[in-house]
Amino acid sequence: RVSLVKTGAPPLTRVRMGLGWDPAQYGKSIDLDASCILFDARGKDVDKVWFMAKKGARGAVRHSGDNLTGQGEGDDEIIFVDLAALPPNVTALVFTVNSFQGQSFTEIRNAFCRLVDDITGQELVRFDLSDSKPATGLVMCKLQREPNSPTWSMTAIGEFHDGRTVRAMVAPSRQYL
Repeated sequence: RVSLVKTGAPPLTRVRMGLGWDPAQYGKSIDLDASCILFDARGKDVDKVWFMAKKGARGAVRHSGDNLTGQGEGDDEIIFVDLAALPPNVTALVFTVNSFQGQSFTEIRNAFCRLVDDITGQELVRFDLSDSKPATGLVMCKLQREPNSPTWSMTAIGEFHDGRTVRAMVAPSRQYL
């Protein structure tokens, strides 16, 4: 668990989750999906941001859109989070990755996910998925609001599950609250 308060600087206010991978060879398509599940203090999922619901929490969480192939350099899907704009009932965010078409991460070249300070560009956590486990879902990390405080802490999770959609990732995500 890492406090996201920078030493001698204001608390972290904006993060982004990046997900990237290389296109498949021989014309097959690979569709990885970045998602963010928002929870309240009781552990109820109050919102989900993913390729079919690109905005959540009154616009405080935004998805860049679905990349169906991995084409392009760097992050292929991005979720932007304005921590200061999150409604007070949102006490935790869990970032997940899933393989929509069911390829395991070990079948996908150069697949990675990361959480980045959106102001400085510094990576807070990164998982290289291609050399990991033959799974279709990952609970990447959790951001949790400190009680009675505007600051957030991050816990790197990196637990693999089988799940091809964000809905399949809610229950595994809830266990890390």
